[in-house]
Amino acid sequence: MGEGVSEVEEGDIVVPIFNGECGECCYCKSEKSNICEKYGVNGMKKVMVGDGRSRFSTLDGKPIFHFLNTSTFSEYTVVDSACVVKFPPSDHSLTTKNLTLLSCGVSTGQSNPHTFYLSTNHFTIIV
Repeated sequence: MGEGVSEVEEGDIVVPIFNGECGECCYCKSEKSNICEKYGVNGMKKVMVGDGRSRFSTLDGKPIFHFLNTSTFSEYTVVDSACVVKFPPSDHSLTTKNLTLLSCGVSTGQSNPHTFYLSTNHFTIIV
């Protein structure tokens, strides 16, 4: 665990999520959005939020940049604690196989064939 991490500890069952939540910004507190101002998905963000650096490098020291807050296309990764969901250890039905679906598979696959429409007096979102 990195310095200052208190939300999770070694041995916890966690799943990475690319759309993290700080819990403090106006978007996290809103009932109309879940796109966090600080940890929301941003394809152009390439470094860690805390210090603006990458945790990966080539053998000759050149940085390998992060992808979508999680960099899960690698065997090992480093993520901000705001970009993981912790599951209770008492739930023995949780396996790596079904947790993987929760992390990305369902949200990606389920959204593709559908159109979602949300309209309020302030804004309209069509995905």
